[in-house]
Amino acid sequence: MMEKEDLVSLSISELKKIATGIGIKFDQKSKKSELVEILLKSGANIKPFVEKTELIQDEYSGNLSSNNFKDDYRPSKVYKENSELPKSYGKNRLVFMIRDPYWAFAYWEISKEVFDQYQLSDKEMFIRVYDITTTDKVDSADSFFDMKIDSSASNWYIKLPQPNRKYVADYGFFKETYYVSLLRSNVVMSPRDDISDQIDAEWSLTEDQFRQILKASGADQMFEQIGSQELMKFLAGNVSDNESSDSLASPSSPFGPLN
Repeated sequence: MMEKEDLVSLSISELKKIATGIGIKFDQKSKKSELVEILLKSGANIKPFVEKTELIQDEYSGNLSSNNFKDDYRPSKVYKENSELPKSYGKNRLVFMIRDPYWAFAYWEISKEVFDQYQLSDKEMFIRVYDITTTDKVDSADSFFDMKIDSSASNWYIKLPQPNRKYVADYGFFKETYYVSLLRSNVVMSPRDDISDQIDAEWSLTEDQFRQILKASGADQMFEQIGSQELMKFLAGNVSDNESSDSLASPSSPFGPLN
């Protein structure tokens, strides 16, 4: 006779398998506690089913002892700890990602079948980026631009013309004057490069909260010393200086593919 504790230790799927195996009818929506009670009240000899369930679970969970291990359950492939990821997966896809308001990154894969079908080895490849902010459709895009890329590349950085816009990209080539699109990416939205113009009363500061922030930043003393207009000029000058220094100190984003 099985103890209640033995049944409680099993998963609900295992309890259902046991109930099905001994021919007990039950509601598929039954809770675990209900299945335990049904099995206990049945009076059936369920111990062999429990032992079989536990054996299968151990064999597949990797917790087998050396005495119980069966060659039939050894994995078909053994992966080394330092195995490298494959360079390709044989799929056709283009993934578009936003890096910042003015830069995006794209990576793609072309299957050998498509590569051979379109004879891409002797073609110049282009990425076409559509601005679909107001239309959400490529056929009626607000604008688009083409960027020639290295045919052997599988990824590329793309300079975006404007922030706070919705973009989608195609990967393809030109056949005479007609652009042949092979891949289309997901839709992305570039972030703003300034303060949002949305003013929500829920997040507005009270006058007291604003004064506390000023005091914590030390700006309240500057207000008293130089006045609000002079302070605004001072802050605006600092912002301009920081933007200039950042542009000089930060390396520009690469146009070419990653190595």
